[in-house]
Amino acid sequence: MIYKIERSDLSRKNDIVPSHDIASEEITVTIDGKPVTAYMGESVLSTLLSLNIRNFSQNDHGIIQGAYCGMGVCHCCMVKINGNNKQRACQYSVENNMCIDTLSNHFTTLLPVIKEGCSHE
Repeated sequence: MIYKIERSDLSRKNDIVPSHDIASEEITVTIDGKPVTAYMGESVLSTLLSLNIRNFSQNDHGIIQGAYCGMGVCHCCMVKINGNNKQRACQYSVENNMCIDTLSNHFTTLLPVIKEGCSHE
């Protein structure tokens, strides 16, 4: 099953440090086709959480989830980054013009095609 969540308000509301106190460069990344503000050096996960995006990963069983450990161990924060599936949001630093797709899972996208293509069933 493929899910999409409409993300209408993508403004930063949950920064730990107010954005005017952040010393790094302000950049633009695209999340689910919408341009948003990020800061050079922060992780993709930090950007998602600052925008109040909590459920952004779809596992191989179609379950929607969010980050659990935040340090690369649990693999619960998988997103598509610049066209590459199953990238851990907590392990990537944002870059200017980075394209991030949430709720994207290469396996679940291919599953209907794989099932339809089986001739031995």
